Amino acid sequence: MVSPLKNKSKRFIIIFIILFNSNFSFSQSNNENTSVEASNEFSLYKTNIDFDDDSLKSKWGLYFNYGLNLLNADFKYLPGTYSCCANYGNAISPGFSAGGLFELPLSNKFQINFRAGFNQSNILHKVNQPTFIINGESFDGNIEHKLEAKMALIDLSIMPSYRIWENLFVTAGVKLGYFVHNKFTQIERITQPLGNNIYFEETGLNYRNYYTGKIQDINKLQVYGSIGLYYDFPITRKKTFWISPEIYYTYGFTKIVKDLNWSAHFLRGGIALKYQAPPPPPPPPAAPVAPPLPDYPLPIEPPALAASVEMIQLDSLGRQVDNVALKIEDFISLNMRPLLNYVFFDSLSAEIPSRYFIINKDQAQNFDEFDLKDMDVIPTYYYMLNIFGKRLQKYPDATITLTGTNSNEGAEKNNKELSMQRAEKVKDYFVNIWGVDESRIKLKALNLPNQPSNKDEIGGNEENRRVEITSDDNRLTEPVLTIDTLRKIPKTTIVFHPKANTDVGINKWHLNILQNGSIIKSFEGSDVIPESLEWLIDDKSKTNPTKRGKLTYNLVVMDKLGNEVSTSTKDIQVDQLTIDKKRVEGISDKEFEYYSLILFDYGKSKLGTEHKNTADFVKNRITDKSKVTIIGYTDSMGKEEINKRISTARANEFAKRIKIKNADIYGIGEAELLYDNSLPEGRFYCRTVKINIETPIDRNGN
Repeated sequence: MVSPLKNKSKRFIIIFIILFNSNFSFSQSNNENTSVEASNEFSLYKTNIDFDDDSLKSKWGLYFNYGLNLLNADFKYLPGTYSCCANYGNAISPGFSAGGLFELPLSNKFQINFRAGFNQSNILHKVNQPTFIINGESFDGNIEHKLEAKMALIDLSIMPSYRIWENLFVTAGVKLGYFVHNKFTQIERITQPLGNNIYFEETGLNYRNYYTGKIQDINKLQVYGSIGLYYDFPITRKKTFWISPEIYYTYGFTKIVKDLNWSAHFLRGGIALKYQAPPPPPPPPAAPVAPPLPDYPLPIEPPALAASVEMIQLDSLGRQVDNVALKIEDFISLNMRPLLNYVFFDSLSAEIPSRYFIINKDQAQNFDEFDLKDMDVIPTYYYMLNIFGKRLQKYPDATITLTGTNSNEGAEKNNKELSMQRAEKVKDYFVNIWGVDESRIKLKALNLPNQPSNKDEIGGNEENRRVEITSDDNRLTEPVLTIDTLRKIPKTTIVFHPKANTDVGINKWHLNILQNGSIIKSFEGSDVIPESLEWLIDDKSKTNPTKRGKLTYNLVVMDKLGNEVSTSTKDIQVDQLTIDKKRVEGISDKEFEYYSLILFDYGKSKLGTEHKNTADFVKNRITDKSKVTIIGYTDSMGKEEINKRISTARANEFAKRIKIKNADIYGIGEAELLYDNSLPEGRFYCRTVKINIETPIDRNGN
């Protein structure tokens, strides 16, 4: 039974469509009215039947618009700031918008458009003041008052549309916007004349009233009216996809900031890509009557295929664990990473390679060494230019020397001009991005460095193509020290016992272990499945789970005929003991500290004065309860036995320097390369001594 309310709603929509149908007409006579009334009833149902027409099908799609932000303004400054300028006036700036759309047709003339999207606007207001007084003297010049804002909002609009010709539509409606991002910069700056003696008396600089941050008292909810034109072009034969050029003007009714005469309007043009469901396929022809089947023997059953997998856990001594589970424990880790003060260059090039993190002025304002926590050594090194830039800002009395060098081989032989170009490129970065005064930077050009790498070794020439950053101020070159979170998992082994039964042989198989849908360990093979598969989990493994939750695993086997079988999914529980939980429950803890020495030169093992601060710092961190491990390393250059001796000498030298007797001391040489040796920085960072300190913490105070 059909609901009366539902019938009324349906009739209301159909009547609305008919009222706006240009082909619908009424007769004037009463008799004709009676006839028309009867035919109308038929038309209502006919219209409903014709609802599958292309013009009465909904469309979904995406749009992208680009255009102008038209800003109406009459104010002096934003809330919470101050400016000496006259009022900011109207301005024009670029912007774009993008999002999704839905078009609901009501008739072949009318439809309703719904849109939800993202609108980005860069706003710039400038006012020039032609005369000013600076430092007690009058000058003919100019002060620029500038307000720059970066704003973004999400918007939702509803707009009825009318077809005025073929597929050309006019549309108008209401748009609601909500600001999700806003940031501004407001400043007054002397632009003419320029010079060291031209400045504002109250600041001593060529600018004042500098403000930046989020705009206060902003009206986050914005109301707009919008009008536009668009034309639909079908781009597929069945009219399933359409492309629509469009143009819109949007008028803002709401002020951007409360109690401030400042509003934004938009003129946008762009394109929309739309999808419309294709027409249904014609009904298939009736299937012919199948002839009677001959009396064949019963089909042969497919070959058997079955699989299973069982799992056990072994502890670090090889004993089986009853309740299978993995336990992760978090520790506080103090991490000291040396700062390699060399920038390496490609052959015959003075451009800083792209692997170094080069930033702009805005990013430089927000850069902080604290953001480098939990970062490995080589990624930290690639921020080296920004670390020096930040420290040069922090210590304005410090100076540096940039020494450019070359390989002194081939086309670079005696090419000191190239060495100077490399030094100048690094200088330009400090001056232009970090605002370092040129008087604080001294440039030098050499062929080979004072401590060159062996050019007869593979990679030696690469290491000699560099710019060395040196300073008498140790604060600039001190290591990067961060407090990180270290996650450890006790050494254990998970042993899987897979089995498969097949009549035709195994083609291939795989066993995957997943966490949160991502594979962290996988075994695979063909032909034969091993009786056992061992997954070793310890601090050195790169396939360890990193957070609490469940691991899932199953075995998939495919036979020679392409048949496949998969075992049911099983779980392994992973628990995590966090730092906060240990503090709340008073559980005894450990603190881990990792230090690396300032890097040794090629083939050297003697400690220099640059190692003294690190040695003193490490010595003061060691307690009677601390377990200390000192490990020497080298790169891959040179002979293996010589590298073994050099690495051992480096570790022993440091142990003598800090006068520690109970440390575990190793020289690994090139048997374990810490970093990728295909790049010069990787080889330099391998020429080091690592000091690991493990100190127990009794939270009960005992």
